[in-house]
Amino acid sequence: MRANALKVSGNRGKWLLPLLEVEEESPLDLEHWELSGQQARLQLLKQVRREDPRAAIPLVERTWREETASNREALLSCFSIGLSQEDEEFLTAVMAKDRRSEGA
Repeated sequence: MRANALKVSGNRGKWLLPLLEVEEESPLDLEHWELSGQQARLQLLKQVRREDPRAAIPLVERTWREETASNREALLSCFSIGLSQEDEEFLTAVMAKDRRSEGA
């Protein structure tokens, strides 16, 4: 139900559905990443990092620009799972962009 409601309501639904306490569907899959709440995305990201850490970067990049600072921090914390040199370019880039945004 949540995914269908978000398709219809768009961005307004992203903030409205949690207020209405609409439960998230389970299990979460990669296809519905953008439509899922923060807690569900964190849970999925942790699972992806355990199973295929490289797959996490394109997943996070799908919503990175729309994330709040606190959501970005939570998403970045998931990268401690399976952290490798392959994550360095992405992590360096997002940290540099955030620093430039703070200085603007």
